[in-house]
Amino acid sequence: MVMTARKRRKSERGAAYLVLAAFLVVVLMVVATLAVDISRKYQLEQKCQDVADAAALAGAVHLPNAHMARLACTSYIQQAAGSWYTPLDSDIQIAVDTPNRRGTVGVLVSGTWDPVIAPTWLMDQNVKSVMRFAV
Repeated sequence: MVMTARKRRKSERGAAYLVLAAFLVVVLMVVATLAVDISRKYQLEQKCQDVADAAALAGAVHLPNAHMARLACTSYIQQAAGSWYTPLDSDIQIAVDTPNRRGTVGVLVSGTWDPVIAPTWLMDQNVKSVMRFAV
């Protein structure tokens, strides 16, 4: 059976659309994966900031008692961060001015972002650290 020129062009166009559609699906999947990576990075940054802010404020409530302030910071970080972050002793800094009964609480929270597809050179760095102070 001989195909007419019109039918042949029509089937070639259909094949071209199929190839174009397959290419667009791959491009959309890569873009979607990058979007997920970027959103995970910003979510980690926001979570680090939230935990550091709240922990510093929780510790500042107990000033000038430095020991109670450190316990409050550590307890809050463990509750808010869950298992993804365990504070070190050097992550909580407390300075108390004894004569004035005032002090400052500093909290450092770090998180690691592991990208699925985005290269780390494109996204700055994969470790995010946030330092917050409360008086």
